[in-house]
Order: sequence, then C-alpha cells, then structure tokens
Amino acid sequence: MREVERVNVNVYPDLEKVVLAAREANIIIQDLQFVQDVDSDILSALALVIEGTTDAKSYFAWLLDKQNLHLPALG
Repeated sequence: MREVERVNVNVYPDLEKVVLAAREANIIIQDLQFVQDVDSDILSALALVIEGTTDAKSYFAWLLDKQNLHLPALG
C-alpha cells in the first residue's frame, strides 16, 4: 500500500480547473478556503489541503504548473 500524505497547496482561484486536475491526478481535496485580497473584496487564491500518494501529488503539481495555476505558499 502506498503512503498517503496531506499537504497545503495554494492556487489561483479557478476552481473548475483545480477540481479537474485533482480528479485526473486522483487527489482528494480535504479542505478548501477562499482567500481574498487584503485591499479589496476580490478573490485572489484558493488554499487547499490535499491528500494523495507522492506520485499523485507530483502529477497534480505538474498539472497545476502546466495550467499556470500554482501559487507560492501564502504568508
């Protein structure tokens, strides 16, 4: 059995693309938070807690990078 880990991921707020990438990579989204810009009410990011195997997480990260959705860690 493969080891499953939980990690935090920050992405641009394109929920449809993120969910499709998670589904394709066999990733479980455990928690989802909407992050607003401090100076406005604009949605600036999605903060995810994901669960999956090391291979699944690597593939998910690759899919996010391919679609320019991956953000650096939030402060």
